[in-house]
Amino acid sequence: MAVRQAILAAMRRVRKKKDRRPRSVRMAVLLSVVFGSLIAVAVSAGLTVAVLSNYRNTVSLLDDKAVLLMRAFEDGLSRHLDPSRQAVTRLAKLYRDSDLTIGGASMQSILMGALIGRPGVDVVLVYGPELNWSGVIRDTDGTIRRISDRAPLSKKVIAKLRGIKADDGTRWTDLLYIPSAHTVYTSIAAPLERGGRIDGYLVAAISTERLSELTRELAVAGATAFILDGNGRLIAHSDAAALNLDSLRDDGHPTVDPARAGDDVLASRDRWEPIDGFPKTHKAGITIAEFDVEDGRDGAGPGPPVIILTSQLAGFGPQDWTIGMHLSGSDISSEIRRLWGSAMVGLGALVVAVLLSFWLARRVARPLARVSLQASRIANLDIEDVDDLPPSRIREIDTTASAFNRMLEGLRAFTTYVPRSLVAKLVRSGMAETTRSREATLTIMFSDIVGFTTLSESLSVQETAALLNRHFQILVACVEAEGGTVDKFLGDGMLAFWGAPDQLDSHADAAVRTAIAIGRALRAENEESAARGDPVLRLRIGIHTGPVIVGNIGTYERVNYTIVGDNVNVCQRIEAEGKVLAPEAEVAILASADTVTALSVAPRSTFAGSRLLRGRMTPVDLYSIDPATPETDLRPGAAADRSTEAPPEAKKGGKAVDLAADRP
Repeated sequence: MAVRQAILAAMRRVRKKKDRRPRSVRMAVLLSVVFGSLIAVAVSAGLTVAVLSNYRNTVSLLDDKAVLLMRAFEDGLSRHLDPSRQAVTRLAKLYRDSDLTIGGASMQSILMGALIGRPGVDVVLVYGPELNWSGVIRDTDGTIRRISDRAPLSKKVIAKLRGIKADDGTRWTDLLYIPSAHTVYTSIAAPLERGGRIDGYLVAAISTERLSELTRELAVAGATAFILDGNGRLIAHSDAAALNLDSLRDDGHPTVDPARAGDDVLASRDRWEPIDGFPKTHKAGITIAEFDVEDGRDGAGPGPPVIILTSQLAGFGPQDWTIGMHLSGSDISSEIRRLWGSAMVGLGALVVAVLLSFWLARRVARPLARVSLQASRIANLDIEDVDDLPPSRIREIDTTASAFNRMLEGLRAFTTYVPRSLVAKLVRSGMAETTRSREATLTIMFSDIVGFTTLSESLSVQETAALLNRHFQILVACVEAEGGTVDKFLGDGMLAFWGAPDQLDSHADAAVRTAIAIGRALRAENEESAARGDPVLRLRIGIHTGPVIVGNIGTYERVNYTIVGDNVNVCQRIEAEGKVLAPEAEVAILASADTVTALSVAPRSTFAGSRLLRGRMTPVDLYSIDPATPETDLRPGAAADRSTEAPPEAKKGGKAVDLAADRP
């Protein structure tokens, strides 16, 4: 696994050098972003236009509604207060053009008739030269009676009346408290002038109780109407009866402090938050504000905000009045909530559309993602992990899948006959340069099963094939673990080499470590085979180092990456010497002096003698390597360490010899 990971890492580095490509993005992500963006832009544009249009329409409707409400309130008040002005104006003119006397019976009769003819007026009073007064009053039950009071007026009322000039006409005065009626009135006064001399004053008044009833009539359903004086004190309230406002009034305080009235909204006027965005109300002088009930002075729990509409009403007092209504935000903002509800529905539709586009993009990209995944596995030479692509209803994708599956079938056949490790090395090293035939010094290994011909006679074809496959699997794993290349299988034998295509400085060490690893693996496999009752194997291994020709050998139609040369034959002859030098060994490993001389490791070995190999004119020194050599002797540099520790009398000849100290 470590070798495979190293090979794959090297292949990736080579590919990165050779094929530098711009940064890529997954097709599913690209299609999702493109489809999602297009849909999001289209739906968002339509939703934005619809929401903005609906918002403008809604705001315009609420704007118009607020203006209509306040104009109706203002007009209603003016319509009910004007009769007082008319009564005073006509009576003052009648006095001026007649010989009526203040306090006379005729005057009282005229006042009585004026009150009867003006049902919207509650009191008509005449103030004499001494500013004592008399007049007629309408009680709450509708009865009209005469009243008089010799008590002097308050200094404030006296100042207001005396401030009226002969040519001033009518003037609205401060609220008037009449003790005998225990009622506060809003009043309008005019001088009784004759011949340029002011003989007294005429006052017509409407009770604040009637004014509160009027505000209740003018308020829309669910709203609370109110009238404040210029100082923000309460004159009239649509819920005056429930709040018992009249009990809070007297001559010193004809108006009521909102904090005492029991209306939390008016009591928290400093906490009102103005609301902008209503141009018509702003132009009409109407203010829209919002108040959060949970901030009220009585600690009321959370609830919908209160919407307050206010405007200034001039001409009915020394200072402008503030008239207004406050109503639950759940009523006035219902249109806004419906607007936002439709916006949320549109937003939800947008989210669903984008999600559907992502799903569609993934569905479209999924077959291509499968192709990409399987192609990457092919690139990593993990052919056994590559799956066939399923058919598709989309013609182009189905054609691609069919072609891919045919290609995969060919690759599987190809990898059956061409070692994947060799292909990986060639790809990593560069095909053109590496496969060119050249001479190189390599370390070669040849292995052969002892007595396999006799053994195979007792086995079936399937058993023989299974035995060889399992055996070669062990050998190939050991070779690839040390970076070797398996050239070919020759019957029950295997030819492998080190140093090409990978450049290995210690290819002799790698070959010896491989042979020892094969010996250990074969011993373990034999123990398991014996336990199962299967045949056990004995193996001969020959190792030799020398120059050979390596590269592509063959024709265009059929070519092999292989090694040829005399040293290949030498290696095979060395392996065959095992029949004589170690006929009973479970694993016989023979190495030439050329290999031993190149070692930096120090395996346990015995000089096996000089042998004249078939086809050679000079003898070859051979060494028998112990497959049980410990790992500590196989580390690089172990031979140099052993050379300083070896006794000087160590010598060849059938004994274990320190190779570093006794190489020919």
